[in-house]
Amino acid sequence: MKQIFLSLITFLLCIASKAQVQVNRYSESEISSKGISGKTNIVKEVFIKGVETDEVLKKWEKEKIQKFAAPILVDISPFEQGLWENSDGYLVNRIKITAQEAHSIVVYFDKLNLSKKAELFIYNPEGTILTGPITEKENISVNKLWASNVFQGSSVILEFKVPETERNLNSVHIQKILYGINPKVIRLPTDSLMGPGFGLSSSCNVCLRMGIRKESYCTSYR
Repeated sequence: MKQIFLSLITFLLCIASKAQVQVNRYSESEISSKGISGKTNIVKEVFIKGVETDEVLKKWEKEKIQKFAAPILVDISPFEQGLWENSDGYLVNRIKITAQEAHSIVVYFDKLNLSKKAELFIYNPEGTILTGPITEKENISVNKLWASNVFQGSSVILEFKVPETERNLNSVHIQKILYGINPKVIRLPTDSLMGPGFGLSSSCNVCLRMGIRKESYCTSYR
């Protein structure tokens, strides 16, 4: 377990090294059931079926590449599937994404085009981890991906705050998630990241060995 924990820390540091958006962590909830800008506690939830853990582990062992999460393709358009409400001249949209029985979750956008005054926040249901505001500075071009930070647990909530006059200027789509496997069931190979030479590889090499594509961790690559 210690090996897995240290490898996971390396994974998180690898992602954090490229992050441009602020991530806040709190000891207690800082977000109400109404979200950050909402007026009601109603939120639309989208469920994603879990993976067959044994099959995933067998595949990883065959590939001889140590990973912590499996990609799942999804087709989620928050503006169309989420719930909208009016809030002091703004439109607020919230949607909860739940990957059943996941130990952690990362959300990948293949479309992220926010208008000048639009803001996106991503947080856990407990309200203790908050990413954002994500603004137009993070907009991505075609064939690029933008990934959130790693959220422990099986769910994340996305909340958009958009001026009414800019509603139609935004385009957002989620292409896939990374479904985190419970570290208790991951079997590290003898030639793992914790073997000889651990800590000597560059962060990019570490990320690639963990199955993370260099062009898609935590922020867009332009």
